[in-house]
Amino acid sequence: MAIRVGLIPCDTHGLWFGPLMADHDPLLLQRPRLPVGPGQYSWMSGGLHRFFYTNYHDVLEMTVPSVGGFEITRLWDEHPEAAELAAKVFHGRPQVCDTFEDVSHLQQYT
Repeated sequence: MAIRVGLIPCDTHGLWFGPLMADHDPLLLQRPRLPVGPGQYSWMSGGLHRFFYTNYHDVLEMTVPSVGGFEITRLWDEHPEAAELAAKVFHGRPQVCDTFEDVSHLQQYT
């Protein structure tokens, strides 16, 4: 059974650790959206991809070890657009929550 993880917030820290724990789309991590406007996070311009994928002949080959046994199930950020985009990076599997409290409500996991 996987350990369920909720990311709060979906800033560059969350998207640094998230790809190490969960299946994600490397191409969407590379270029999630352009341009990045004021109030958005730096990962949204694709800067984190280069830390995980250093084989320039194959941008889909992750070159750092990942940590198994985790599943990202919930996301929240004060900027809903960041949480929605993070969910897309994780193949749309995590649920985007309306409040940070919703990320940890146990009844949602049963």
